[in-house]
Amino acid sequence: MADPPAPAVDELADDLRGRLVRPTDPDYDQARSVWNGMIDQRPDLVVEATGTADVIAAVEFAREHQRPVAVRGGGHSVAGDGTTDDGIVIDLGALDEVRLDPETERVHVGPGATLGDVDHETQAFSLAVPSGVVSMTGMAGLTLGGGVGWLMREHGLTCDHLAEAHVVTAEGELVRASEDENADLFWALQGGGGNFGIVTRFTYDTVELGPTVYAGANLHPARDAGEVLDFYEEWTARAPTEVVTAAIVKTAPETSEIPAEHRGEPVVALAACYAGDPDRGRKVLEPLTSFGDPIHEDVRERPFTEWQSSSDDAWQAGYRDYWKSCYLDELPDEVLEAMVERVHEMPSTIMDVKLEHAGGAMAEVDEHASAFSGRWAEHIFKINGRWEDPAEDEANIAWVRELFEDVAEHVREGVYVNYLARDDQDRIEAAYGKQTYERLRQVKANWDPDNRFSVNQNIRPASD
Repeated sequence: MADPPAPAVDELADDLRGRLVRPTDPDYDQARSVWNGMIDQRPDLVVEATGTADVIAAVEFAREHQRPVAVRGGGHSVAGDGTTDDGIVIDLGALDEVRLDPETERVHVGPGATLGDVDHETQAFSLAVPSGVVSMTGMAGLTLGGGVGWLMREHGLTCDHLAEAHVVTAEGELVRASEDENADLFWALQGGGGNFGIVTRFTYDTVELGPTVYAGANLHPARDAGEVLDFYEEWTARAPTEVVTAAIVKTAPETSEIPAEHRGEPVVALAACYAGDPDRGRKVLEPLTSFGDPIHEDVRERPFTEWQSSSDDAWQAGYRDYWKSCYLDELPDEVLEAMVERVHEMPSTIMDVKLEHAGGAMAEVDEHASAFSGRWAEHIFKINGRWEDPAEDEANIAWVRELFEDVAEHVREGVYVNYLARDDQDRIEAAYGKQTYERLRQVKANWDPDNRFSVNQNIRPASD
C-alpha cells in the first residue's frame, strides 16, 4: 500500500486544529504507543484531534486514501486497538471534557475522558456513572464494549446508562444516536465496540452514590486458597445486589503493609464493594471481613474515588499484557480446582487470575435490549497475564493459554468483548451470540459497509 502523497498530508495538517504526527517527528514513538507494551505498530500518521472537526477531517482523509483507521480514546485496550500498521490513528485523548448538567443530572463526556475524570466531577455531587475498576481506563472503550465494574450488580453496566451519543460516521457525517434517533446505531453502540463510527460525545444518566462506600480487600495466604474460593462460591450465592465481589489469585506486593514473610508470595484476595450506605455495607460485608485468617485487612469506609483508583499502580502502561477470559453461569469445581492448583505456578509476579461476581441488575435487562451479550453470566473468569521482559513472552503466553484451556472445556461459551486479546478474533461471534452478532453485522452494513472502522474486535458487514 503506497504512502499517502506528501501534498495531501500537508493539506490534512493545515485542516487540523490539533497536531498531525508523522513518522519523522521526534515524538512519533510516543504518539503511536498504547497501554499494552506488547503492541508495537507503526501508523502512517497520528491525528491528535482537538474537536469533532478534526475527527471528520481525519476520517475523510482515510477514506480518500484507502487507509485503515484506528481510534484511541483512553488507549487502555488490551488488544492494542488504539494503533495500527500503515493506517491513520485518530487520538481522542485531548477530548476529555466532563460536564455535569445539574438540572437533569446527566453528564456529558468526551471520548478522551477516563473513569477518574468522570468520577472526579460526578462524586462532587454524590453521583456516579457505573463504570469499571481502574480509574485510568477510558470511558469510550469501556462503554462501547459494555462496561463491567464495581456497581454492575446494583446499577447495571456502563452502556445501560448511555442516553445519547454524537457519532462521526464512515462517511464523515456527524449524527446523533439515542433511543429516538438512529436507534439501530444506538443499540449497536451499547456493547458492539468501535465498529460503527467514532463517538465524539457520550451522555450518561447518573445514579446516586457516595461520596464514600464500604469497600476494600483482604489478603489470604495461598495455603488457604481452597477454603477462600469455597467461601467465594458460597458468599456470592447469597450476596445482595449492592455487593460486587472478586476473588483474585495473585502475588502479594513487596510493601510495608504486608507481613515480611508473605511479601512476594502467592495470596488470594477477597475484594468487595457495597454500592450503598457505608454503615449498611459494614454489616452486610461482615461475613466476608470476618472470614478466615487474612494476612492483611483493608475493607473499610473510604471515598469511592479512592476505591476506584486503588489498583491503578498495578495497571500502569508499558507492561506486556495477554489475557484470556470467559463467562460462567455457575462455578464448576474444575475452575476452582484449576485456580488452586496454579496458584504457586504463575510465571510472573504481576499477573493474576480473577473471578468477578456478575448478575444482579445487569441481568435484569433483556438480553437483546442492547448489543452487549452475557447478561446471563453469574461470574466472569479472567486470566490477566502481565510481565515486563519481552524474552518472557513465550513462557507467559503459554501459561495463560494452558490454564484457559483447562477451564474452557468445563464452561459455557461466551466472553466479555473488552477482555478479548488480539488473537481472539475467532471468538467475536461467541462474545455476542449468533442472533446479536447477525444483527450487528446488519447495522455495520448500514453504517460502515466498507469496514473502514476495522481496527477493533471487528464485526464484518453483512454484505461481506
